[in-house]
Amino acid sequence: MKKHQMKFLLRHGSSETVNGLFQGADDKMLRLIAKNPSTSPKHLDELSENGDDIVLGNLVRNPSVQSHHLDRILKDEDSWTRSHVAFSPNVSPEQLDRMTNDPDEYVRSSVAESKFAHKRHLDKLSNDPDVHVQKTAIENLQKRF
Repeated sequence: MKKHQMKFLLRHGSSETVNGLFQGADDKMLRLIAKNPSTSPKHLDELSENGDDIVLGNLVRNPSVQSHHLDRILKDEDSWTRSHVAFSPNVSPEQLDRMTNDPDEYVRSSVAESKFAHKRHLDKLSNDPDVHVQKTAIENLQKRF
């Protein structure tokens, strides 16, 4: 199978196809599987514990990812990895609340930029100690509310 055919199957294949390819998949394949909305709940669980920041970054944007997967990712030590949760279509207001209090300004900046942030999150971040976070939150408030 050619490389472009494999990529297509990993991104758009049925759950049976993805499940068949999951076993023995290398990091590059897992990164593509993480994006596929047909990935099984069992494999989403495994991917959320993967540790590869690109896998986790792709996983949060998967429309099939659930809140408990995002909670696992929010516990990651790496702020870049945690910051991706702000861009998940399934991020909860409570998860965004936690992210607005994250000690890392990069995570707070991601919330300030997110189209999923609520007005209360942006109001809080518009008074953040970090000037970039403040500016981003204010711009998002002006654009969306």
